[in-house]
Amino acid sequence: MVRKIKQDQPCDVYWSYETKERCWQRGKDATFFSHDYNRFYYMSISRRGEHYHLASVWLPTTVKAAESPTLQMEVSIPLEDDEFVTYTLKPPRLDPSLMMDGNVKRLIDQGKSFIIPIKKWRSQWIEDRNKYYFKISARWKQCS
Repeated sequence: MVRKIKQDQPCDVYWSYETKERCWQRGKDATFFSHDYNRFYYMSISRRGEHYHLASVWLPTTVKAAESPTLQMEVSIPLEDDEFVTYTLKPPRLDPSLMMDGNVKRLIDQGKSFIIPIKKWRSQWIEDRNKYYFKISARWKQCS
């Protein structure tokens, strides 16, 4: 599912799992599209060893989109005890010579990702669906 985004407006993404442990065992990803910039943004929460890394890249759909100013992405993750952790990412352009996983691996290797506290990620149990829901909120702004 591709989520449509607008600058300075939050976009919530949810993942669901039957147990909290399933959330901690798998990576997550989300794809966003900006009509204003004609760009796709891909965000990944990838497991490497015992840590989960948050990383993002963008892909232009036109020549003009490739030349437009870069957007930064602010990602907010709700944690237990009503706390939040917020990360500001300045996603680089996707390297077309690599597959998506290769792009994310490169960002992690270069230290251009953030380690997130996944086991403190607040979830919500939905009884009628028998699942835990985990949420992030993303917002885009022009880089200063």
